[in-house]
Amino acid sequence: MHQEELAQRQANRIVRRHKRIPFQDNGRRMKRCLVALAGGPGSGKSTLAAMIAEKVSQQHVKCQVISIEGFMKPKAELSKQQMKRRGAIETFDGNAVLRMFRVLRERGPGHELRAPSFDEERRDPVQDDQLIEADTEAIIFEGIYLLADREPWNNIESLVDEKWFIHVRPELCRERVADRRTKKGICRTRDEALKQYDESDGLNNEFITKHRYQTDVIIENNEELSLWEPDGDEVW
Repeated sequence: MHQEELAQRQANRIVRRHKRIPFQDNGRRMKRCLVALAGGPGSGKSTLAAMIAEKVSQQHVKCQVISIEGFMKPKAELSKQQMKRRGAIETFDGNAVLRMFRVLRERGPGHELRAPSFDEERRDPVQDDQLIEADTEAIIFEGIYLLADREPWNNIESLVDEKWFIHVRPELCRERVADRRTKKGICRTRDEALKQYDESDGLNNEFITKHRYQTDVIIENNEELSLWEPDGDEVW
């Protein structure tokens, strides 16, 4: 399956979900359609989320992508040991993520909300840098731990309409992350990038593969793309 085909199919799924949401007296839907898209480092979450959101918006349902990376704790709040494993679940503010989802559900459409972003150069979060606009009708949240079965992350399950997980073979994730870190200059050599993956990103990848709750769809993003139901039946 081509990436365009998969993005279109998932966009159609969001639009169908959105259309089933009842209207309020003011003409707005009772709630936004919220999607939790999770996957380990190198899974292609950001790229796929952006493509899907664009195709949703083309169907006259305004859709935004919000990254959870900004909820990583600032360096100043982490110990030396935590800094070595920055990116692990305990280095994120899961309670703040949960609060954001609860506020979204409480306020509904017609209200703005801000979320932090992550500054790649400073390697630290930037508060209130992502704006969820009042007229946004669907939101794709992308982040590694959105489907984690650990407190407080597991409380997100009841607050979203769709739960998607991107699975990539571990060895392919390793190559992709090493390539990205080398090209961006985060690591000086490929060997350094591979070592960094093995000591951090790879462990995070293993964690979320083992510790996630039930999903609606599994997206295989290896050399080829495919969609699977949780019971193992191929969707397309």
